[in-house]
Amino acid sequence: MLFAALITWSLGAVDPAAAVLVGRRTSLSAADAQVLSQTISTHLVSAKVPIKLDADAARSSLARLGLKDASACNGRKACVKELGRQLAAAFVISLSLSEVGRDRSIALELLRVEDGVVLETEALILAPGATVTADQLASFSTRVLTQFGLGDRPVVEAPPPVKVPEPVVRAEPPPVIIAPLPPPPPKSHVSSFVLGGAGVVALGVATGLLVSGLNGRAEAYRTAEVDGVQRSPYAASEVQRRAAAGGVQLGIAGGLAAAGLALGTAAVITW
Repeated sequence: MLFAALITWSLGAVDPAAAVLVGRRTSLSAADAQVLSQTISTHLVSAKVPIKLDADAARSSLARLGLKDASACNGRKACVKELGRQLAAAFVISLSLSEVGRDRSIALELLRVEDGVVLETEALILAPGATVTADQLASFSTRVLTQFGLGDRPVVEAPPPVKVPEPVVRAEPPPVIIAPLPPPPPKSHVSSFVLGGAGVVALGVATGLLVSGLNGRAEAYRTAEVDGVQRSPYAASEVQRRAAAGGVQLGIAGGLAAAGLALGTAAVITW
C-alpha cells in the first residue's frame, strides 16, 4: 500500500495527463486518421482518463511549434517520445492506425515520456463501416487510470507491445518486353549458280567426249571391201589403239556426265 501511494504521489507530481498522437498511419488518409483519433480521444475523456491534449489539440500544437505530423514518426518510440516532450506532456497515447483490405486496425500504446517506457497496450480490429466504441476502449481506459494512480489496481509494467501486422503490398513485376527479331538476310544464290554452271560445262565436255569416243571406235572397226572381202583399212595394232582410245574417251565422258549430274543436283538443293 505504501509503495502504491508513493507511486501515486510521484505521478501526481508530474501531472498525470496524456497527449493523444497518431504515431503511425498506414493505408489511411490523414483526414480519416484524424477523425478516428479524435473519436478515440473523446471516448478516453468520457472514461475520465486525464487528457492534456486530444488528437485535434495535439495536432494544432505541433503545427504551431513548426514540428512535423506525428504520423511521420512511423511508430518509432524515440520520435514519439520527443514530440511528447515538445508538447510538455508527461505521457503520450500513441495510436497506430492502418487499413488492411476493408478492415481497420488500431493499436494504442501508453508511453511515458520521461524514459520512453510503454506502460499499456491495446489492439482493436474494426469491421468495414464500423467505428470505435467506448466499450472497446473500456479495458484500456481502466488500465491507463491505474497507471496514473486513479484506479483500484496496483501499478504494473505492461508486457511488450503487440506488433500489428502491416499490410503487405506486392509490387507488380515489370512487363517483359520482347524485342522483335530482325528479318533474316536474303539468301545468296551464288553457290547455286557456280554449281549449276560447272555441271553444265561437265555435261557439255562429256557430250563432246562421248561423240568423239563413239566416232573413234566406229572408225577403228570400219571395214572396206577389197577383192570381194571386207577388210579393215588399218593394221591390227592400229585397230586396237583406236578402239582403246575411243574406250578411254567414253569412260571419261561417263565420269564427266555423272559429275555434271551431281553438280546440277547440288545446285538445286542449295538454291
